[in-house]
Amino acid sequence: MKQLLLTGASGFLGWNIGHYTVNNPTEHASNWNIIGTYLTNPTNIHSDIQGQSLDIRNKLAIDRLFNTFQFDGIIHTAALSSPNHCAKSPKLSYQINVKGTEYLAKKAKEYSIPMIFTSSSQVFDGDHAPYSETDIPNPISIYAEHKLAAENAAFEANPNIIILRMPLMYGQANGKTANFFGEWLGKMQNNEPLFVFTDEIRTPASGQEAATILFQLLNSNIKGELFHLGGGERLSRADFAFKMEKVFQIKNANIIPCLQKDKIMNAKRPKDLSLSIQKLQNAINFQPKGIDAELKKMLNF
Repeated sequence: MKQLLLTGASGFLGWNIGHYTVNNPTEHASNWNIIGTYLTNPTNIHSDIQGQSLDIRNKLAIDRLFNTFQFDGIIHTAALSSPNHCAKSPKLSYQINVKGTEYLAKKAKEYSIPMIFTSSSQVFDGDHAPYSETDIPNPISIYAEHKLAAENAAFEANPNIIILRMPLMYGQANGKTANFFGEWLGKMQNNEPLFVFTDEIRTPASGQEAATILFQLLNSNIKGELFHLGGGERLSRADFAFKMEKVFQIKNANIIPCLQKDKIMNAKRPKDLSLSIQKLQNAINFQPKGIDAELKKMLNF
């Protein structure tokens, strides 16, 4: 069985990748054994993943990990992913999001193994959606600047890697992993005020959809490509909240539509980050099932 290095295994996407491998044993992940890394949250890792502590800012620590395990591939999801946190700690953001990615890309090249780096739709300014891979990025936050810098550093270090720009992601995890979906669901069920933007447009994808695509790309012969991932539906955060309310049959949810300007935030937020997924669909067998269908799956997650 092949060994996969999964960075950021304690994060939302990392946890969903672990869940996918366990619940889809005959599909794309069946031939991969996952070594999942974490920085501070080992208990957030899916129970079926072997956890290893790793600070991706530390090149020597990465070297030691590769001396310990013989990896056949890398999925790199580790990041300082809160735009507000990055705005407050730009040096930390650069070390994690840019330098850590560069170190791993060089390691993948050194060992001649495939690597997928999950970047972000936030490299765009949100003024000219929908975005394809040929559109020119224009980041408007520190987080977005560093994700774009990480893309450039990774491709320069290793032209064979795959970069997958991620959309807004949703889904369930282990209860300890941060994601807006769990927060929203809890507030709806407890009848707490939930403020949701009507002027922030996204093409959301579920964590399980993302995991499926990552393994399809990992098992392919594709090299040196940039792809966009999206769920196929273009809607506001407010519209998404009302879909959740309907599918989960939540009574008396206190959903309060609002505008971006109504909330004070440390980092600027692009208004429309809708992504075109045509290139990805042409490369692999991917047809989004739709948000309602994905939400219904989570009723028995």
